Amino acid sequence: MLVRLTRNAATALALVAQTLFVCACLSMLGVGLMRGSALDGLQVALFEKEVEGARVRFDGHQVWRVPIASQKDLDAILALRRQVPAIDFWTEPRIAKNGVDIRVSANRDVKATLAAYLQSAGLAHSVFIADLQVAIDEQISTPSRLESAESDAQTQLALADPFKTYFTKYHTIAEINEFLIHLNKTHDSMTELFSLGETYEGRTQWGLHIHSPRSSVASKRDKKELFFFGGHHAREWIGPAVVQFIMSELLTKYGKDSAITAALDEFDFTIVPVVNVDGYEFTHTSNRMWRKNRQPNKGNACIGTDPNRNWDTNWGGDGSTSKNPCSDSFVGSGPFSAPEPRNIAEYLKSRKGNIVSFIDFHAYSQLWMYPFGSYCDVFADIVVEKAAKDAAAALKAVHGKSFAVGSICNIIYQAAGSSVDWAYETANVTFSYGVELRDQGLYGFMLPPKQIIPSGEETLAAVLALVKYIRGYLKDQEI
Repeated sequence: MLVRLTRNAATALALVAQTLFVCACLSMLGVGLMRGSALDGLQVALFEKEVEGARVRFDGHQVWRVPIASQKDLDAILALRRQVPAIDFWTEPRIAKNGVDIRVSANRDVKATLAAYLQSAGLAHSVFIADLQVAIDEQISTPSRLESAESDAQTQLALADPFKTYFTKYHTIAEINEFLIHLNKTHDSMTELFSLGETYEGRTQWGLHIHSPRSSVASKRDKKELFFFGGHHAREWIGPAVVQFIMSELLTKYGKDSAITAALDEFDFTIVPVVNVDGYEFTHTSNRMWRKNRQPNKGNACIGTDPNRNWDTNWGGDGSTSKNPCSDSFVGSGPFSAPEPRNIAEYLKSRKGNIVSFIDFHAYSQLWMYPFGSYCDVFADIVVEKAAKDAAAALKAVHGKSFAVGSICNIIYQAAGSSVDWAYETANVTFSYGVELRDQGLYGFMLPPKQIIPSGEETLAAVLALVKYIRGYLKDQEI
């Protein structure tokens, strides 16, 4: 598509790019921390060393929201992203009131030139996070005694300390692994802890099989199965937290909650809290805003592949993808070049025919999406949409949160090489979904820990509604 910008907008765009580059050379702390800039060689190598050596801070960084009302507006934003890949887009640009969320460097010149470009293109913006480091500090701070008590009462988990207040904070990989071991030990008749494989840095991708205690060893692997995971993108912390909450509720409320009991008596659940283990750990130790995995790229100093653009389904195709290793949406050197999605795919292939639902949990925007991401004029079977609408309705009934339902390409953006398309097309999982959890941008990736439990509660309700729909669908298939 030929994009025509006004002369003022084009001039401002060039100024934005120049300013960002200069700021990067001076401080290595430009927009997006310059991970996606035109920098190469020494500049990027030095930046990566700085990240490895100390925790990156985001003092004074802001997140701006830019409404996108027309195709002209969208073209201006897309031109900005192409010309200045250093900018960290928190959400994908689309024609909507919430348009796009952009993280902006603390540098005053960067802010001024970016604001000038937006103004010249006729685009307004508002600041919804005034200081990103303040938001990060608040998200990872220890909850108050009152908050812990409230969370404890709300979860009502039948677990021994220290896991009784587990969902009052976000956790590191080590803590998540301890929690999985705890669940496995305290519910040994209902769980098997297993490894899907190793990440690039040699960490284990742990998952938990959950089944009814009434299932025999032979029958439980023949049952139909639902497969969920979180942490595809490292900085989206609410995903791993919510899937852990679902795991805990399934185990602690079996035999007490009729819907959970019925679900486990009929289906097995396999849940992987964090797929992108290396990236997730990196967000806790070094850079809270990291998105990709931590795999080096041959011939380039920029680190990481976007694991959700690396699946072998229209890999490298049109949409929100990039062949630039410095981009947060880098597709990798080839399909399944990243071990993290490859390991998940191998498991799905090993269970082909048994898995009836696949959900990849992300953040944020409150969306319940189905295939396809690669194509905007091809859709999944109508039953996939109907089940998604049932899930979204059940979710809303819990805390009043509305989730939009639609195909990935039509509701958010075109994205080739995604997990949902692969699960639907290649693994033949009919009820395949990508879910963008809370919120709609008040906090973005900085969702407070006090929202973990409500988000988990509403998502569990959605999952149980999905189970109910699938149960009816399978019975109809038998007739």
